[in-house]
Amino acid sequence: MMALVQQEGFEPPTSRFVAECSIQLSYYCILRTLTLYKIYNKKTIKTREILRKKEKCGNIKDIWGAKMREEKLKEIDKHIEYFKTIKKSNPFESEGFITVKNYEIELNNGKTIHREQIYKSGREGNSITVLPITKDKNVILVIEPRVFTKRTVGVEAPAGYVEDGEKPIEAAERELLEETGLKAKELIQLREYYCDMGSFAGLTSSFIAKDCEKVSEQKLDSDEFIAIVECTIDEAKELIDMEYIKDINTIYLIENLEKII
Repeated sequence: MMALVQQEGFEPPTSRFVAECSIQLSYYCILRTLTLYKIYNKKTIKTREILRKKEKCGNIKDIWGAKMREEKLKEIDKHIEYFKTIKKSNPFESEGFITVKNYEIELNNGKTIHREQIYKSGREGNSITVLPITKDKNVILVIEPRVFTKRTVGVEAPAGYVEDGEKPIEAAERELLEETGLKAKELIQLREYYCDMGSFAGLTSSFIAKDCEKVSEQKLDSDEFIAIVECTIDEAKELIDMEYIKDINTIYLIENLEKII
């Protein structure tokens, strides 16, 4: 290499030049590392501040610095408080909505495994989730008891099971009407997916309901209690960030909403 450099008429770099280049490179690497550390540390400090406030403050609006309308949060909090579980009995055995069947499964590799499958009303339990959007491009959410969650109340999109002989889009239209009294000008299906592949064979189909209008009152079962709240798309996203919305089906629909409308 040295011979080639000399042949081309260049003088080989001195050891001092090499040392200075190494120092400059090290200096650049240090500056770059410090810059990245400041960015990371800023986010970390912010996260720690949020967690500290979360421990001390019961008002989640104050924790996250929410931009939502204060009256909208008060409305949601009022519904959550109203539907909150205050007492739960000891568990008891019954032949009700959910049943479990046991199977011995032979695999192609020659192994045998034991699995349990959940059935709902004797069916595999295909379901739908439908997110209503008004003509003003506002989001309609429902609030109802979800007694086995941490808060015991869910803020979510309307949802329900597909009846025998019913298509998912028909179930979406029916559940939307029953839970909210709304009818959509157009129902757009996004995807269908499994929510629990380990023990449940039911598929969930997700829909956006565009240009919804109120055409009737709610038609709820005797043990079904649902409040309705209307908010902007940005407020719906903020409800996810503030952890009011924890339902993955609803989160998926809201996060993909603007691609559709």
